[in-house]
Amino acid sequence: MNDSTSKQNSSKRKPGRGKKLFFFFLYLFFLALVAEGAARLTWRFIDKSWGLLVPQEISRFDDKLGWTLAPGAEAYSKSTGRKVAYAVNSNGLRDKETPYEKPQGVFRIVLLGDSHTFGFGVPVKQHFSTLLEGYFDDVEVVNLGVNGYGVDQELLYLRQEGFKYHPDLVLVYAPHYADFRHMRDKVWGMGKPRFELRDGALVLTNSPVDNNSFLYVAAIDTDRFLSSYSMAYRLLRDAVLHFRMKKPDIEERPEMPSKEVMKPVNRMGEAIVMAMADDCKRRGVEFAVVTRIGELAIAAFQAGVNQLFIAEPLINHGLDIKDDPTRHPNEAASGVIAWEIAKYLKEQGLVPKKFLHKLPVPPK
Repeated sequence: MNDSTSKQNSSKRKPGRGKKLFFFFLYLFFLALVAEGAARLTWRFIDKSWGLLVPQEISRFDDKLGWTLAPGAEAYSKSTGRKVAYAVNSNGLRDKETPYEKPQGVFRIVLLGDSHTFGFGVPVKQHFSTLLEGYFDDVEVVNLGVNGYGVDQELLYLRQEGFKYHPDLVLVYAPHYADFRHMRDKVWGMGKPRFELRDGALVLTNSPVDNNSFLYVAAIDTDRFLSSYSMAYRLLRDAVLHFRMKKPDIEERPEMPSKEVMKPVNRMGEAIVMAMADDCKRRGVEFAVVTRIGELAIAAFQAGVNQLFIAEPLINHGLDIKDDPTRHPNEAASGVIAWEIAKYLKEQGLVPKKFLHKLPVPPK
């Protein structure tokens, strides 16, 4: 056998580089399938995960508001020790499908707020927005709460979306000024619009939002995409975050900001909430602020704005959330909030009598 013949035979026996690459990627593909299947099976049977309390894939960047909920998105979390669904309707709300046009004979309440109003860790059926509807007849509560919003974004969202629902009453639940969000144009790395007070008037800045880096947006969008389709990626990411962000055994309580620090924070927050009230008044819509911020409640009272100070009803050892991973109102607290708001609306006549429950007459 000559040399040329032996070379031809050996070339036939050895697979080419293309075949090697094909089988290599085929191996990786099946390995990924096995890993994904194992991850989905693991997540199905575990009682509690290390995942984010609110899955990131239900949100999206927004040039006008910083971020919003992604219409049609749906995700689940087990970070609270049980499965909680986060479903977003076609209009971008964590709520049932609600058309902009209000049905005849319906009293509609638009509810604004941050993660408390959004329902951090609480199933929709047990959230105070749903429970509030049950205290009345023919009353709809449209929940515009978005995780992480400041009162500035809530004002913009009211103008952009809230009034489209033709509300009879607008409620803003402002439990705190966490992170001084309404004083900043970036929160958790995400750019957002910001108001400034100039000669007593609110002036909007960073709108459209232009202070997000390209790499940051690309990284977050990639994470959201992978989270939507791969449970293996989610579990790996959550494990990394869990161990990197693990809290120390002794957690120091942050110092309360001084009165001097809080003065501009309160002044700006009050100006934004009063702008909500003014917008509602011009449209003939009732407005009320529900808050645990004493200064905001006092400012609203002095300005003749409907206000419900709800701090005291929530001081209850049965509602203790220090060991709750959400650090937010749980289902019991949500029930208290719904009851207090309903009672206030009835006492103040903010919901007409014809929408109140007709109580049965006791027998004589």
